[in-house]
Amino acid sequence: MSAAPLNDSGMALCVDASNVLTKDCSTQQQQDGAVGRDATQRNTRDGLAGFSFIKICHSGQAAGAGTCPADPTLGPGANQWACSRDNVTGLTWEVRLDDASSFRDKRRKHTNLRSDQNGYGSSTDAAGYVNQVNAINLCGASDWRLPTIQELVDIANYGQRFPALVWDPKFFPHSMSGPYWSSTAYIERTADAWYVLADGGLSFPDGRFGAFNVRLVRSNLVSP
Repeated sequence: MSAAPLNDSGMALCVDASNVLTKDCSTQQQQDGAVGRDATQRNTRDGLAGFSFIKICHSGQAAGAGTCPADPTLGPGANQWACSRDNVTGLTWEVRLDDASSFRDKRRKHTNLRSDQNGYGSSTDAAGYVNQVNAINLCGASDWRLPTIQELVDIANYGQRFPALVWDPKFFPHSMSGPYWSSTAYIERTADAWYVLADGGLSFPDGRFGAFNVRLVRSNLVSP
């Protein structure tokens, strides 16, 4: 069984002999900035630093396919943008809204409880949010879930300078600063789970009762 494809780090700089960051990686061929998609696929049309995304409408159709416009605007309509598909990994990611009246508003945060903890599955818990998103068939699908820590880190562009957020604002608008929950339990204490900081991309474990940001993912393609 072959390994799933992964994105590169987004780091397009190298460290020279004087320990200074430089865009010239010609003499530093073993460094991250000299190899991979962030070095060879620098067209920014569909993503920064070698990343490649396409907008997906609520209907599940990709931009430019069927009735989904070539450049759909973000919104709740069937032919409006609601998700972004990663062309490298095949994962499709939820795009949050800037709408205080919506349960998918970017400012809404959730706990990340285990099934044996009080409040699991409530409207303020990640499991409850997953159920809500699946109930509306977001982007034509009902198999949305919390991403693993590896999946969440994989769309982070580590070439961004702090405090810029690590997710491409063109394809992940309305991203919020601070932690984003993953589904990955902290092995030394399963009452904790891992999260990724949107500003910087560092990962840490924390108690599941913390109310953090959430961005859902699904694994299967909806449209070719």
